[in-house]
Amino acid sequence: MRTERIRIGHGVTLLPHSFNHPIRVAERVATLDILSKGRVEFGTGRSSGYEQAGFGVPVEESRAQWQEALGRGAACPASGGT
Repeated sequence: MRTERIRIGHGVTLLPHSFNHPIRVAERVATLDILSKGRVEFGTGRSSGYEQAGFGVPVEESRAQWQEALGRGAACPASGGT
């Protein structure tokens, strides 16, 4: 027996470019969405100041980087990846 209604949680993905490239994130989410037949749930975040410093992300720029990455990644499936 296979599930048909259960949602698949991707969890929180950190989006400033130093953590995860937005195109790769979109690719992972799209793949999981295809495999689950449209049942994927996706979340994003910026992380803590300590982690941001460790990856060289200026804390004062992290919100703008997160917003930019989210916009780019969200546009990928709609535009066919171009």
